[in-house]
Amino acid sequence: MNVDDQQKRRQTTSVAASTGGSGSDRSQLLVVGGQQRNPAGMRELDQQWYGYGQGVVINVADGVPSLAHTYRSAPGTCGPGDPELLKSSTLVGDRLYACTQTEAMVFSLPDFALLKHVSHPVLNDLHHIVPSDDEDTVFLAVSGQDMVMELGFDGEIRSCWGVDGSDPLSRIEPSRDYRLNTRLKPHRFHPNYLFYMPDGALWVTRFEKRDAVQVGDLTRRIDVAQERCHDGVVDGDRVYFTTVDGHVVAADVDSLDVVGRHKLAGKRDDTLLGWCRGLTFIGDHALVGFSRIRHTKVRGALSWVRNGLSASEPTRLAVYDRSSWKLVDEIDLEPAGCNAIFTIADSSDVFKPELVATP
Repeated sequence: MNVDDQQKRRQTTSVAASTGGSGSDRSQLLVVGGQQRNPAGMRELDQQWYGYGQGVVINVADGVPSLAHTYRSAPGTCGPGDPELLKSSTLVGDRLYACTQTEAMVFSLPDFALLKHVSHPVLNDLHHIVPSDDEDTVFLAVSGQDMVMELGFDGEIRSCWGVDGSDPLSRIEPSRDYRLNTRLKPHRFHPNYLFYMPDGALWVTRFEKRDAVQVGDLTRRIDVAQERCHDGVVDGDRVYFTTVDGHVVAADVDSLDVVGRHKLAGKRDDTLLGWCRGLTFIGDHALVGFSRIRHTKVRGALSWVRNGLSASEPTRLAVYDRSSWKLVDEIDLEPAGCNAIFTIADSSDVFKPELVATP
């Protein structure tokens, strides 16, 4: 099936992204994540959370968020009731490398045309996608299998690396489709974010180990330590990570030593900050993602959630001054349809007024 046929089969909607004009630090951003689905029946009506029903891309123009794109998984790539959302993505020029829990895609921007798509039965809880040197393959952080994979858009696995040093394919059942209603948690390592160091080496964060390691050489390691971590944003001679309890941790790209820990604050002290994930730098500002913490069993297992704080702030972008790490502004994304943030990207060079259609 070619890409055009695949695209017709997808339940996917594009909405022209609105644009703003000023060119300020936050003039054009893309936020990639998920939207809560509607309740499936009477049994769920009294619950506050129904899981994810579709992936979303939010365009933020001069601080105003709007829905730019929605995505539903291709038939056969997930089971009934499985979460459907977009996980951590990578923006390179006018190409958005995006993934669901079981699919890898490339979209063109600003029209969100689907250029490439692949899935594979081994994929389970895919968390991040980055391009490789070969335009026909991508690298994937496959959290459910505790591995990093190089997968071709022809559906062939090129290479795999176990983030524990083992051969990940040795524990795979060849006849099993891990995409369909398969829960492999708890994960021992949970690799969730890939990044390239200045020397070109590919690294991955290991959420459960609170660290980052070089793919293929686990002796090269950054001990993030603060809490379970996401991201890995290289900026100059530093690489920055977020931790779920609301810190940004900086490490030196040469020595691999942690050189800074910045505790983030919200507007109020009596509410939960949220699940901290998603980071980018624009000028003198750091933009950090916070997703609303739900009243679920997971929440009860979050040791860093302070007793007595029951209310949670909405899913939002928080803007911090990089010199002081003080809060400058917040942008609520829930009115635009975003309930979970995975990626924040500067799209100023993509979403220009002359390139985006008027709705």
